[in-house]
Amino acid sequence: MANKLEIDVDQVDDIRVMTTEVVTAYLGRNQLSARDLSGLIVEVFDTLNGLGGAAASEEEESSDAGGEAVPEAQPAQEAVAEPEPVREEAEEPVPQPEPVAVADDKGQTPAVPIEESVTDDLIYCLENGKGYKTLKRHLWSSYGLTPEAYRKKWNLPKDYPLVAPNYSKRRSATAKEIGLGRKPRKG
Repeated sequence: MANKLEIDVDQVDDIRVMTTEVVTAYLGRNQLSARDLSGLIVEVFDTLNGLGGAAASEEEESSDAGGEAVPEAQPAQEAVAEPEPVREEAEEPVPQPEPVAVADDKGQTPAVPIEESVTDDLIYCLENGKGYKTLKRHLWSSYGLTPEAYRKKWNLPKDYPLVAPNYSKRRSATAKEIGLGRKPRKG
């Protein structure tokens, strides 16, 4: 019986490693809010643990050769309950700007109020309400919009920023520090 317990603990460790790999791969191609991350981790862990439990049950049945099936060991179940407190903490609502009732010429409403879409660290996309350091690539890859088309669609001024102010300042300081924008010395 002690041997069975060791196998289950090792199996839980393997499932944790696989969970990390699956979640990392998913996050590499998808955006997810911080409050949804813990739910994803628990869901992937539970799914993999269920798959591992099913495989373990099949092995036990084949090794018993006509005997009664042995129920799954409890330590694996206790490991599932471990991530639960993280889920409760992560479900606290994240404050986001309220949608505004102003619509563009096609009847669309921006996901965030235009006045609140520019903060020091992020520019909130009026299409989906998510914050970005720079919007140009997001607008093109997600909606096929150029900066000019985005500004026109939402009736924004020509000087409406598509880069967060603090990010722009950091990039400018870095460029000046390494000497970009200066004419070479004649020597």
